[in-house]
Amino acid sequence: MADSTDILTRYMAAINAHDAGAIQELISPDSRLVDATGVEIMGATALNDAWQAYFAMIPDYCIRPERYLTSPGGWVAVFGRAGGSYAMGGVLVPDSEWQIPFAALARLQNERVAEWRIFCDNEPLRRIMGFTSGEASS
Repeated sequence: MADSTDILTRYMAAINAHDAGAIQELISPDSRLVDATGVEIMGATALNDAWQAYFAMIPDYCIRPERYLTSPGGWVAVFGRAGGSYAMGGVLVPDSEWQIPFAALARLQNERVAEWRIFCDNEPLRRIMGFTSGEASS
């Protein structure tokens, strides 16, 4: 059995590499992602589509883990930093680089990521995208 932080490290490495195939190998078929705004995405196909769209929007997105906390039941929390640059229509927006403190809670099941909940302040990215505090992004 793989160590839970090893699984999570490989998952974040796949995210950092923007490798949808590797992400798919590390998640359960019914995996769930809950982003920092509370939007839930369920299932491997929907998650693949969501990651592809995010990587197009943030082509250099990267998570830099610094600390892990594990607990019984397959839960692992990761803390660090995340960031990247915003692209619109495949073109990087000038001066759009952002970096924020990052926290996520993962539930691992059968050596796969069954749930990934992100807790971070995405306001710096929202400002770059032209949204003001309180505006919906969709």
